[in-house]
Amino acid sequence: MLLISNVQGASAEERTRLGVALAEIQLLAVDVDKRGQGLATRLLRSCEVALSLRGCQYLLVKMNRDQSVVDWYAARGFQVLDDGQPFALRFEGRVVVFKDEPDEFRVGVKALTRGGY
Repeated sequence: MLLISNVQGASAEERTRLGVALAEIQLLAVDVDKRGQGLATRLLRSCEVALSLRGCQYLLVKMNRDQSVVDWYAARGFQVLDDGQPFALRFEGRVVVFKDEPDEFRVGVKALTRGGY
C-alpha cells in the first residue's frame, strides 16, 4: 500500500499539497458482459481529464496482479511498478520519493501533465 503520509522528507503541509497533486484509483471495473466495448478506457480518460483540470499532476492506480490488467494499464500510459520499487515524482521543484510496499496489488503511475515524472 502506498501512503502519502510515508513520503520521505515531506512535512505535513507538503503532504497535504501533494494529496491534491496526486490522485489514486483503487478500483476501476466493468461488468463482464460489457467488456471489450471501450467503457473502461473512456472512464479512465474522463477521470484523467477531470483530475487534470483540477490541478492533479499524477495518477496512481492499484491493480490486481492479473497480467491482462497490468498490460491494459501499461497500454494506457501507466508505468507499472515492481514490488517494492521506489519511484520519484517531481513536485514543487523537487523530487519526492515513494515506495510501494509489497501486497496483493500492483501499482501504476502516470503523469497527467507534460514533462512526465
